[in-house]
Amino acid sequence: MEIAESEADQAHHDDDASMAERVWMFDWAAAPLGPTRVWPQSLKTSVEIMLGVRTPAAICWGPELILLYNDAWRQLFDRKHPHALGRPAREVFPEAWDRVGPMIQSAMAGEATEAHDRYLPHQIYGRAGDAWLTYSFTPIPGEDGSIAGVLNLGIERTEQQRTYTALRESEAQLREFGEASSDVLWVHDAETLRCEYLSPAFEDIYGVSRKEALDNQSLRNWIGMILPEDRGRVMRNLRRVRAGERVAFEFRIRRKDGAVRWLRNTDFPIFDDAGQVRRIGGIGQDVTAEKAREERLRDSEGGLRLALGVGRLATWDWDLMTGEIAWSDDHFKMLGYAVGEVTPSYETWVTRVHPEDRARVEASLRASAAERRGYQAEFRTVHPDGSVHWCAAQACYHYDEAGRPVRMIGVMQDITERHQWAERQRVLIAELQHRTRNLLGVVRAVADKTIAASGSLMEFRDHFRARLGALGRVNGMLSRLSDGDRITFDDLLRAELAAHEEAHEGGPARKVVLEGPIGVRLRSSMVQTFALALHELATNAVKYGALSQPQGRLTVRWRVVPGADGTRRLRVEWRESEVKVPPDRPQMRRGYGRELIERALPYQLKAETEYDLGPDGVRCSITLPISERPEDTERGGREGG
Repeated sequence: MEIAESEADQAHHDDDASMAERVWMFDWAAAPLGPTRVWPQSLKTSVEIMLGVRTPAAICWGPELILLYNDAWRQLFDRKHPHALGRPAREVFPEAWDRVGPMIQSAMAGEATEAHDRYLPHQIYGRAGDAWLTYSFTPIPGEDGSIAGVLNLGIERTEQQRTYTALRESEAQLREFGEASSDVLWVHDAETLRCEYLSPAFEDIYGVSRKEALDNQSLRNWIGMILPEDRGRVMRNLRRVRAGERVAFEFRIRRKDGAVRWLRNTDFPIFDDAGQVRRIGGIGQDVTAEKAREERLRDSEGGLRLALGVGRLATWDWDLMTGEIAWSDDHFKMLGYAVGEVTPSYETWVTRVHPEDRARVEASLRASAAERRGYQAEFRTVHPDGSVHWCAAQACYHYDEAGRPVRMIGVMQDITERHQWAERQRVLIAELQHRTRNLLGVVRAVADKTIAASGSLMEFRDHFRARLGALGRVNGMLSRLSDGDRITFDDLLRAELAAHEEAHEGGPARKVVLEGPIGVRLRSSMVQTFALALHELATNAVKYGALSQPQGRLTVRWRVVPGADGTRRLRVEWRESEVKVPPDRPQMRRGYGRELIERALPYQLKAETEYDLGPDGVRCSITLPISERPEDTERGGREGG
């Protein structure tokens, strides 16, 4: 009899509830099995196992064969759910009882039964179309050892059966199709691998007659034509087909005339009525010409990649209709992504464009597409570490018949280094202009002061040349600096003393003690004037002071001290000793030397200076601002002796 779904059953139907919830929440007290608390342990255990199985499973329990089932069974027999739960199996499947009833009764008698690829009409199946199932019934012993129920397991085989049916129906058409096909069609016995059918195209592709190929040694002859390096792969795929798989693979053969040809095989199993692989079939396509084109394309792509790599170019290909974009590896890197880190898209590109450049770049994209012209832009990108990089991009659009842009292909180059060099050149030019103006001003001032203090043209020439030499040395040091570098005080002092040592035999090196930290950086804007001051002190010492007498000594000490305003300042102490000062010795001329130290340095460099000619030589101290950038300094020892 048919079972009508009651209103209570309909109310109980809840698509969101699992069968485990349904089974344990069911009103078993009103069913023949009674409440779950009185169920035997064998039933409870069997139900738990059945509910946990992923494949369709059900239990028929007791003399009435009361039905319980899991989620997979429910999906398979959706038309029977939910009113099948807790009902006798005979009432649930009256239309199929003549087939499944005897199998269940045999299982209740202790004999397991099974059926393979059985047809299931849609009235039972509950979905559009019919189905095929493989199912089994297994006895379940009760507490006393007698058979108390049956476990039903099922596997749906609809797709496999439909494929097999379709293959059987098309087998007759295969031969007709094969006779006209330019591809090789073949059929082999799955067990013996004896060739049963071979299409005429075999002779054209393999260069062997069908009669020769169909003899008793056909398989061995065919395998012998396959290149050794491909032979193992071909045999593995052949075994897979014999096991019931459909495979596609490529391999090479060598014809009797020595020519090598590429074949692309699609092989498939052909099943018998019992679902066993009875034959295996295949379609072999000659793809030699296609492989040659691929090889040429790879060579061309390899050359293109090499050119792009040498030129440090990244590429992109943007489908404007779908939004899909393909990036080269270098494109990922230029945007600060690891290769494959993100899916290429407009959004992942534009988020890396510098916020100050973004509107301009996007406007340029739209304008170039609308005006049907090439796209060109330079813009900055910001990487995750905060670093800013410059990129130059060029691209062209492709349009459809309606004039709409449908594709954009372009290249991009990292031009950060070029911008850095351009910026450095701009800074260097500005610095050169600034230094040139300063130098001309200093030279003019030196000339004016030297003329005013010189008693003769010869005296002017000597003093002017010496002072220009000092300026030349310091400007040579400035010209050799890299970006951000500064002249250090110890380098400037040693350069000036070395110049006097070269100009005067037995010069200052053996009479000088230098003591102070190494690497104190001077401001480039004040180094020329400061160098002239050191030159005047050294010249005076060589001519009249500590470096002009055998017993004379010169000690120069320097250190970094804090200024009143908190800035860093350099204090230099110039001390001459053991100098016998003759009563008629001229002092450093106020016309330039002392005036430079006592007036020019405080005025131009905001320096604090003291100058005194003591009984045993000159004592001078100079304190002036220095570069605020912290420098790597080393505490210097004593030099000279």
